[in-house]
Amino acid sequence: MLWKGCAIGCAIAAVALISGHTAVWAADEANPPLKAFTVLVATSAGGGYDLYGRALARHIPKHLPGSPKVTVRNMPGGGGLVAANHLYNLSPRDGSEIAAFEHGTAFAPVLNGVAVKFDPIKFGWLGSLESFVPIVLAWHTSGIRTIDDLRTKQLRVGASGVGSNTSGYPYSLAALLGLKLDVINGYPGSREITFAIEKEEVDGVASWCWDCLKSAKPDWVAEKKAHVVLQIAINGDPELTALGIPTAMELATTDEQRRYLRVILASAEFGRPFAAPPGVLPSQLSTLRRAFEQTAKDPELIEEMRKRNSVIRYSAPEMLQDLLQSAASLDEQTLRKLQAIYSGGAANR
Repeated sequence: MLWKGCAIGCAIAAVALISGHTAVWAADEANPPLKAFTVLVATSAGGGYDLYGRALARHIPKHLPGSPKVTVRNMPGGGGLVAANHLYNLSPRDGSEIAAFEHGTAFAPVLNGVAVKFDPIKFGWLGSLESFVPIVLAWHTSGIRTIDDLRTKQLRVGASGVGSNTSGYPYSLAALLGLKLDVINGYPGSREITFAIEKEEVDGVASWCWDCLKSAKPDWVAEKKAHVVLQIAINGDPELTALGIPTAMELATTDEQRRYLRVILASAEFGRPFAAPPGVLPSQLSTLRRAFEQTAKDPELIEEMRKRNSVIRYSAPEMLQDLLQSAASLDEQTLRKLQAIYSGGAANR
């Protein structure tokens, strides 16, 4: 099955762009020194993806040939699609630029059917720095405390836009499980969403992760300013499960619901993924993957993140590729229904 939204013209354009780049690393030189290195971050500054992107940028130079100077460039927009389109079509193919994506961006062509200018399978996936459990979170003034409340009372949730998990998850939970979630798009990243929650522009969020909440807003937990209502996951976080917070999969009552949820929730397994553009030479991609893994296992990075109440949970690029291949194998009928669900256009929403 072809990834929807990336037409033949996209592939032709990519080939033309790739051929127009002059590679710094010759084919017979696997590890030449790099003078500069850029990490694109697909969200605004200050959120979780930005935190991990900048942490990687601080520690990866010593694992790259030449120990290059690293620049971080935030590129928010379209639920991560702006950065993905840029990396695929405009970034140099010389191993000097990578991107930190939202975990749902690579699944946007399948889940949304949106017109993207990239094929996720063709990115040079480097791995992920964290796996986590997304949650539905309700502010204390919303009147929503439990999943039963969410079946009868509406929760306005902040989101960045169609194509992101911040909108796709709540749309899906509303369509498949009948939960009363009203998606308010237009917030560039988690920092803006959490600020909107505190100002009560919105009542909560249905995509932020449990680890993110504890790290970025520990007072929300300690002072009970917000309530976790649901784990948007197949398998829950042990801490939340012990508190009696159900998972989305546990709420499913039909085989059809479970089938769609398995595909939708697979994107959460991506966690905090990083990728290189297509067309990078195999020797260069191998160097980037090795540097990424070494950085993920670097004690200094792990300790830095621990002090920030965050964790490193490395996932290999092969796992990311396998998840994408599974999603790409969906039949047309399932794909069309899935896209309607995830984009908010399902008839039963």
